[in-house]
Amino acid sequence: MMKFGWDTGKAAANLRKLGVPFNEAKSVFLGQIAVFHTHRPGVIRIICARSVTHVEWKLYEED
Repeated sequence: MMKFGWDTGKAAANLRKLGVPFNEAKSVFLGQIAVFHTHRPGVIRIICARSVTHVEWKLYEED
């Protein structure tokens, strides 16, 4: 199982600004939440999470 990690200050700011907690974002890599992340040895580090825009969702559905 892959581990996830993030900066607690960034997670709090993301929750305040965009309404998406990182602990929820780690489980929804497919769907209506956009998760920006980077791979580190043994961990996926979440940088930002937000709801997808209407345009992004349409592009996803077209693929």
